[in-house]
Amino acid sequence: MHRFKLMSLGAILPGILLLGLAGREAMGSDEESIATTSSSHRCSVRTLKGRYIFDRKGIFIDPATKVQTDFVASGFNVYNGDGTMTGKSTSSFGGTFDRLTFTGTYTVNPDCSGTVSFKASNGFSHTVDIFISEDGDALSSILTDPDNVSSAMEWRRL
Repeated sequence: MHRFKLMSLGAILPGILLLGLAGREAMGSDEESIATTSSSHRCSVRTLKGRYIFDRKGIFIDPATKVQTDFVASGFNVYNGDGTMTGKSTSSFGGTFDRLTFTGTYTVNPDCSGTVSFKASNGFSHTVDIFISEDGDALSSILTDPDNVSSAMEWRRL
């Protein structure tokens, strides 16, 4: 029975690969698609303006012991449209809850990527890389601090 499944997959796989290659030919190269898309972006710090709710999930890795601790956070950020921001969140770090406020700054590149650097009320500072929708209504982020693995989505809510 296993041999039949493997032979069936072997017969199907070349067709799947051929369809994928044909689709790539029809769409053009990745470089062409990226160049076309990025040339239409015109983001700036003004793109992020308003209150954004967020949901962050991740893992903190203790640098000394390498023990991993899960964490989650929900809250909101207020981007002022001038490169400054504030926020508030509730987080659970390995089951211990914390309520934080934070302030920071952000940069936005014309291609709608950027960074946010902020300091939380518990004294910790963090930096995230951000990727913003062209209309500024949503962004995704990834924490770039050592020993942290996390990502988040943010949505503008009026």
